Amino acid sequence: MKSKLELCLKIVAFLLIIISLIIVYLNPSVGYEVSIYKSTPFYFWIFLLCSYFIGFATLLYQLNYNNDNATTNNNKEWVTSALILITCNVIFLYLFIIKGYAFYGRADNLSHLGYVIDIYNSGYISEENIYPLVHILLSIISIFSNIPSTTVMKFLAGFCSILFIINIYLVTLVAFKKKTEVLITLASANILFFGSFFLEGYHISSVPNSITDFMYPLILYLYFKKSNVSYNILFIIILLAFPFFHPLSTISLLVVFLAFEFYNLIESGLKKPSSFSTRPLVILFVTFLVWISSFRMFNNTLWRISSFLIKEANNSPATDVAGIIDKMGFSAFELIEIILKLYGQNLLFLFISFVSIVLLIRNKDEYIGYVNLYKFGFAQVLLVVIFVILFLIPFGFNHYRWISYLSIFSIILSTVTLIKIQKKGLISLVIIIIFISAMTGVFNLYNSPYKSQPNQQITIAEFDGFEWFLKNKNPNLKIASVQSVSFYRFVDGISGVSTREARSDISNYTVTKKDSESILPDHFNYTKFENLGYSFSEDRYVHFSHYDLSLYTEVWPRLGRYTNDDFAQIENDSSIEKFYSNGDVNFYKVCSNIKR
Repeated sequence: MKSKLELCLKIVAFLLIIISLIIVYLNPSVGYEVSIYKSTPFYFWIFLLCSYFIGFATLLYQLNYNNDNATTNNNKEWVTSALILITCNVIFLYLFIIKGYAFYGRADNLSHLGYVIDIYNSGYISEENIYPLVHILLSIISIFSNIPSTTVMKFLAGFCSILFIINIYLVTLVAFKKKTEVLITLASANILFFGSFFLEGYHISSVPNSITDFMYPLILYLYFKKSNVSYNILFIIILLAFPFFHPLSTISLLVVFLAFEFYNLIESGLKKPSSFSTRPLVILFVTFLVWISSFRMFNNTLWRISSFLIKEANNSPATDVAGIIDKMGFSAFELIEIILKLYGQNLLFLFISFVSIVLLIRNKDEYIGYVNLYKFGFAQVLLVVIFVILFLIPFGFNHYRWISYLSIFSIILSTVTLIKIQKKGLISLVIIIIFISAMTGVFNLYNSPYKSQPNQQITIAEFDGFEWFLKNKNPNLKIASVQSVSFYRFVDGISGVSTREARSDISNYTVTKKDSESILPDHFNYTKFENLGYSFSEDRYVHFSHYDLSLYTEVWPRLGRYTNDDFAQIENDSSIEKFYSNGDVNFYKVCSNIKR
């Protein structure tokens, strides 16, 4: 690619980025949006994706005509290409903020916001908070910057997502030798891999698991640099703090360190036991065990595993997934389609990473001096085995989150195969692989009907409505909902977790499951009774939002729980009294028709 053509393309890319920002600024969100992709003009996506493509193309084409000098001091052309990619990612990540969303995340995000509010108000950490360090970090930023906690939470995940690219760059310094290998790994790191491991999206959710995973490559880098005293001190400090961020990330790190040390032992021919370093494992394991064993969750996990093994329970994740597939009525083709939409880029790079592992094994002479890559490969195999185990045995947490660790190692290992393709003169194929994966990541970033998931947007009107209801509700009346939105989550996000726990009239998910009338029946039982009041043994509050209506009539209509006619009949139900509505959320009181 000639330098003048490259310069012109980069100028066009930056102009398209500016135009895209103007477009989205002129089209803010008005109320709840079922899909951020449909509500944003299509030419915004066309312009920004064109810039995205130019960034990848100009970065990767430099592998051909600059070879291993692509990142030397005499050639910094790759920097502007990387800047284009990062700028596009920043816009994708903060699109919901630019459009004026009040908040993003209707479940865990709200409860994590509640923990931050508790620390901000009282200076104390809840007894049930198993990952306090992220909440403390958010509170500190909010206090010292005088910025509301909601705003800090909206920005932190995107910032850490960009920081992830820098952390991957650090790993390349200990994994590779050639500058071309570093460049291609950086290009892969710009792919938004972590869209579907968490209901509300890793890249845009400031939750402990996502923040910890974005810092994951930094710890791997420090592991390989621990022979240096300064790096070792920082490494030990992070190891001591890591269990307080998230238990799943800690478990995965234990597995990875174990794989690294076993590889050292195997590489020494089992003749040097001293090559197996136990210090990182002991520090991490002891700190983690002391911390996690003090929580009820630890006992619950042991109970689930023991019950499963002695056949007292059969609710493995595999069984649960099969049940969901059956309930949604997906055909084989539809199931494959949704898997590719949710995890397409992850599966592709996972496959390429295993091709790389095969290449490393078959061409040992070619990769002399790349010992750390072999360690990454050994860890990747072990992580896959653990994922299968997590899928078959109920441990009590979302096993899909484990794919994030597979993706981190896939980014690094896939470079081996992609470099092989590039050396065969097929750089265009490398660009296609990375760009298609990047596009999949972009359209997987936010929940939408495209991937059969509802947008997790929360509007200002919803916050206002739930806050009004919280202040004015009769504490003697219980609440029933359609299950898609839990009132207690909004209480967490508005007043804090401690406030919700102090109120006996607000039940969390565990308590709600024991109350058979807390979940509204399918079709509001209009197929059995003339009004909803016959379904309750006592008066109840009921709330619906635009989100509920969209979820069951647009995103999951095949589920068949509620229809537009059902929601319309609510308005004419003689047993129901509407007492609050602001356009985005409605509150009702249902009078029981059952004689007591």
